[in-house]
Amino acid sequence: MMNCIIWNVRGLVSSCPRLRDLIRQWSISLLVVVEPIISSSNINDLALKLGLHSSFCCNENKIWIFWDKSKLDVTDVTTDSQYSHMRLLIGTQRIWFTAIYGSHNYIVRRNLWNFLECWAEANKSPWFVGGDFNAIANQGEHKGQSIPTLGGMNEFKDCLANCDLIDLPFHGTTFTWTGVRSNGRVWRRLDRILFNSSFLGLYDNIQIQHLNKSSSDHSPMLLQCKNQLVIGPKAFKFQNMWLSHPNFMHVVDGAWKNVPTSGGMRGLYNKLQYLKQTLKAWNKNTFGDIFQDIKRLEEEVTTAESLFEANPSEANRDDWSFKQALLLNKHKHENEFWRQRAKLKWLKEGDSNTKFFHDYVKIKNRMQAITVIKDSDGNICREPDAIAKAAERYFQDIFAEEEVQEVDSILHFIPALVNKEDNQMLMLLPTSEEVKEAVWGLDKDSTAGPDGYNGVFFRQCWTTVGVDVVLAVQDFFQGNLIPKAMGSSLIALIPKRDKISTFSDFRPISLSNFISKVCTKLLATRLTFILPKLISPEQAGFMKGRDISDHVLVAQEMINSIDRKVRGTNVIVKLDMAKAFDRLSWVFLEAVLLKFGFSKGFVNLVMKHLQATHFSVLINGCPKGYFQPHRGVKQGDPLSPYLFILATEALSRGLKDLVTTKKIKPYWIGPNGIAVTHLCYADDILIFLNGEARSIHNFNKFLELYQRASGQAVNFDKSNFCCGKTSLARIRNMERLLGMTKISLPMKYLGSNLHKGINRKNYCQDILQAFDKKLTTWKQKHLNFGGRMVLIKHVLNSIPLHLLAVDTLPKTISKSLERRMSHFLWGSNANKNKFHWKRWKDLCLPYEEGGLGFRSLKDTEKAYSLKLWWKWKVNKSGWAQFCHARYPRGSDMNPKPTDSAIWKRICQINSVGLTLCNQDDYGEFIWSPAANGEFSLSSAFHEVRRSKNAAFSFTHA
Repeated sequence: MMNCIIWNVRGLVSSCPRLRDLIRQWSISLLVVVEPIISSSNINDLALKLGLHSSFCCNENKIWIFWDKSKLDVTDVTTDSQYSHMRLLIGTQRIWFTAIYGSHNYIVRRNLWNFLECWAEANKSPWFVGGDFNAIANQGEHKGQSIPTLGGMNEFKDCLANCDLIDLPFHGTTFTWTGVRSNGRVWRRLDRILFNSSFLGLYDNIQIQHLNKSSSDHSPMLLQCKNQLVIGPKAFKFQNMWLSHPNFMHVVDGAWKNVPTSGGMRGLYNKLQYLKQTLKAWNKNTFGDIFQDIKRLEEEVTTAESLFEANPSEANRDDWSFKQALLLNKHKHENEFWRQRAKLKWLKEGDSNTKFFHDYVKIKNRMQAITVIKDSDGNICREPDAIAKAAERYFQDIFAEEEVQEVDSILHFIPALVNKEDNQMLMLLPTSEEVKEAVWGLDKDSTAGPDGYNGVFFRQCWTTVGVDVVLAVQDFFQGNLIPKAMGSSLIALIPKRDKISTFSDFRPISLSNFISKVCTKLLATRLTFILPKLISPEQAGFMKGRDISDHVLVAQEMINSIDRKVRGTNVIVKLDMAKAFDRLSWVFLEAVLLKFGFSKGFVNLVMKHLQATHFSVLINGCPKGYFQPHRGVKQGDPLSPYLFILATEALSRGLKDLVTTKKIKPYWIGPNGIAVTHLCYADDILIFLNGEARSIHNFNKFLELYQRASGQAVNFDKSNFCCGKTSLARIRNMERLLGMTKISLPMKYLGSNLHKGINRKNYCQDILQAFDKKLTTWKQKHLNFGGRMVLIKHVLNSIPLHLLAVDTLPKTISKSLERRMSHFLWGSNANKNKFHWKRWKDLCLPYEEGGLGFRSLKDTEKAYSLKLWWKWKVNKSGWAQFCHARYPRGSDMNPKPTDSAIWKRICQINSVGLTLCNQDDYGEFIWSPAANGEFSLSSAFHEVRRSKNAAFSFTHA
């Protein structure tokens, strides 16, 4: 156990009383004081006053170190003008620590970065670094009018990446320093504590807190490291590595036949339960502990090698080779074990990098660990039992039923569209082929539910278990009682942001049992055939054939018209629905389904599935609590998205009715164009209306009705709106009526920035941060060249694609992203990048031309421009229809200055697009580069690369 405080006190005289309180309150064993601003001759007297036994000052009297010798000792100290480096002896542990006080000059700080990188390169022992770096890693760590030095920020960020130092989540204030500059007050995160991956393996509970600043302009940082014994048996999880054992299938067959067949859901779960006990015993007695086996075999291989060297006989050689083969096999099992836990879907089967998988899992677990949290009453919980109870109480409250009102008053917007044939199709008993298709249609590597069986097990053992799985699914479709074991689910908590303070900062994902998901997968698949006639065009989420980019493109066009002169001004409202999936009323959902015309049999099937659910919350890997929800749909279940959009159709149709009946004055885009009232992608909702008081009043009235009827609740603190140019008095009145804040453009929607004009560099910082976050999580030193290639192609290159589909990237951003990928590919060593044997543009050539097949962002952007042009030309999507109505100019492709950047992008690529398509005898456009005449992004990219003509050299609008 180690408790440490690191604090830039800006003068010890005023901070000494606070330090005494902190040392006593947190049982501090190591104290680092930066900028004491008193003579070093006082250090021993101060140590006595603080109750710490030992101390020394260093770094030109800028860093003082105090420690409790009964808990740890400090040795091997080296100092410099910006750091003090030492080894901590804590019991049997040996930990390196570097206390930092970085220079205010970013050029001088390069000496500090050089030391850290050189030490990281040479040292693999546990190491942590902490102090006042006088640097920030990204613009999100700065607040205020002054602009941070970009060069210094990038150098610090590169240093952290090169050192493989991990910035764990912290609690408390985001900014550790505040001060007043010529442009006003500034806040920055200058202080931090960082760890290498070896340090993370020492403790299972690492907490960092930024305490209140009090007497200094810097926050004290509290580091608590401890190990907590987890009591209780480990939950069963099917291990993919078991499949490689020659006796595995024999064990499964034998156990499966030992249980008398009773059929149905209960019979299947009886067999799975018996098999679980059999596999646990077999794993312990036959398969063995791979980590202990590897340790034992390492020693045996060493002994066998020594015997062979002493006596190179045939028998000794065979024994050495045999032991080596056994060890190699166990290493393969270890690699598969960590691969399964890492859940990295971009790696191909057979890729082997146990160290990379292990470190990735370790870092991910630390980043997602819950060590301190606020409960529903605002109390701080630190102990595991208190955190577990707080989690159970919070989610019980979230899923507790609330009485809904006036359901019938909102249902008249919904027509009866589901006919008899549709209902018969939904309720047909699934065939064995359908069930097998559903099993193979689910992600085999997704995390298992409470029963521990994943999709890999059911696929590999289908010949043994398939018949019973089919009978269980058919039993479900017959409407029989669902066993509690089948309905049980785990709630996995996925952080929605870097800084976690309450359980509302997590996204709860349900980990259902695989068989339960097979049943709902079948229902969901059948629903997809009738959803197109039920779901309005304004809803794009989870609908096959409806592209998320179309919604962003339409929203961008609406933004382009926001400043049109109109009485009342144009208003765009962005609604944030609080826990939308979790709060959906079952009473409301059932009423909506029946109103659409779904049969009582189908509705009962859906409701039985929801009512059979029982939740346990996963807290740091351990299930806690067991309770039944009374509202909400499970995020992560195949059926849930469709149930949610069906329920949301009441909102969608109601909003359109408000405009049709002229209760809301529509958003004005000009004489040409299709009226758009709203856009929905699941719970991401944009609403377009006029800002007149009457329109806002009627909108509010309908929104309140929808909330009362559906159980949904608008989070007005996170909801906001933007509007066209108007008076401040009108804006204040709209804020009062809507109950939300007015924001300036750009507005974030579906991961893209909605803005007027071209995309600017400062709009794209989140793309750069997403790149940097990946690069700091995936440690390049643990990946070989091939692994880094795969990561670039399948992960990094895909990060900006959602943006390129709807917008262009500024050249500086494209170059910056490609520079990051190039540095990551070639690697770095001791404060300098390794030699790049080829230019990035040459690496973007195909293999047959001497490249590595990467895709240049510039060429990718041009391919997406062709895709936009094609979508507009064939006039199929809702966005294309909007554009044809908005820009009815025939063959005139000369954009006006007031036209949107999207339309200008289409006009600029028009001449190229025309050369790549023809028309058939029916006037239909045919994409010439493809044999089937259908457009594809890959063929467009190939044409961009192949042509490289002047027509492609267009600039941003």
